[in-house]
Amino acid sequence: MSEELRTLSALELKKAFERRELSPVEVAADLLDHVQHHDHALNAWCLIDRETTLEIAKASEQRYQKGETQGLLDGIPVAVKDVFLTPMWPTLKGSRTIDGASTLNKRSPATAALERHGYVPLGKTTTPEFGWKGVTDSPLCGPTNNPWDPSKTAGGSSRGSAAARLARQAPRPPGPPPPQTVKLSVFAHRNHGFQCLNDSSKNSVPLCPATERRKPAPTSDGKFPGTNTMSHAR
Repeated sequence: MSEELRTLSALELKKAFERRELSPVEVAADLLDHVQHHDHALNAWCLIDRETTLEIAKASEQRYQKGETQGLLDGIPVAVKDVFLTPMWPTLKGSRTIDGASTLNKRSPATAALERHGYVPLGKTTTPEFGWKGVTDSPLCGPTNNPWDPSKTAGGSSRGSAAARLARQAPRPPGPPPPQTVKLSVFAHRNHGFQCLNDSSKNSVPLCPATERRKPAPTSDGKFPGTNTMSHAR
């Protein structure tokens, strides 16, 4: 596949699939080859499972052949940050403390939505441990490097996804709810991203409903009510 085709947006890829100019299997295989040959300098990916990815891409290809496409992203390859639960792959969040088996057969709301729309997961991208800081270097995977200059950082916490995108290893990946994870990563890459600017509780998808507890709005004196209660701590 030519380098030009790796610059296609998700919308352009989907239109090409519909016109039968490209196939989901062809695109996924090419991107996986690209990752295999070039990611050693970046370390943007922490998990690649070629067999599973191509199996999912094949199912998408068959839907296009039958004229029975599934949702808005059918066949679109997606880099999944390793904080989003995926049923077929462990979610380790850059940490050596997580039992990968305990995370299997579970879906984050974001990946469940992607699945409903027929996406093709390319693999999982790196994150700082538990996605907590603006530099992506974890005990599990080590540092992820900037595609512009591998000797420099590329921000975080969605650094692996941003690096994979800029290196043309995947179309646009999803970013977690905190705006800093998108802002810091795209700033360090001289790239661009999209972030909801209004009430994120209405316009973003949580990593996991059980952990996405929002603080109450501050009172007129600037204090947050109830923050010293056990119920809020939970």
